[in-house]
Amino acid sequence: MESSRRYGTLGKGEESIYRHLGKGIDMTEIYIDMRTYRRVAFGGCAFSAIGVVGSFTSGSHAAALFFSALVLGSLYLAAASGAYTISGESLSYSSKLGKWQISWGDISSAEYSAMGPLLLIGNTKRFALAPPAWWPRSCRDEAVRYVAQQMSARSIAKKISPTADYKWMKNTRI
Repeated sequence: MESSRRYGTLGKGEESIYRHLGKGIDMTEIYIDMRTYRRVAFGGCAFSAIGVVGSFTSGSHAAALFFSALVLGSLYLAAASGAYTISGESLSYSSKLGKWQISWGDISSAEYSAMGPLLLIGNTKRFALAPPAWWPRSCRDEAVRYVAQQMSARSIAKKISPTADYKWMKNTRI
């Protein structure tokens, strides 16, 4: 079997963004690391930690409590940021909090909003794709094009909806 591989660079030793394998069968796999979410989360955590120390040492315990809540929220965001894998069979998202997956065959419609997220909806399932603006530039265009091709090939209708901004997954945890 003949195979070809194409690699994009993520930096610092991380390997492939996407691979094209096989012949005649769509074996495309696109890997999207949500590293930007993690950077924002750790930046927020550092900023909030400075706020905790500064407000606690100045005697403002209410402000220290507020900044502590921001530290916890930032740590949660860091733990929740993971990576998407988009293939011809399914879409998946994995983070330190778990793994979620939906097959293309389960998707009947899609919702999107002006903020950018795409919510893929099945019978009782919901799978949220983060806004492409947060994806690494090295794979963004190809990933958006590939998702659009998959939706078009399967006649998945999409409509604009403000509820897509909530990005809650439902019945897709594995």
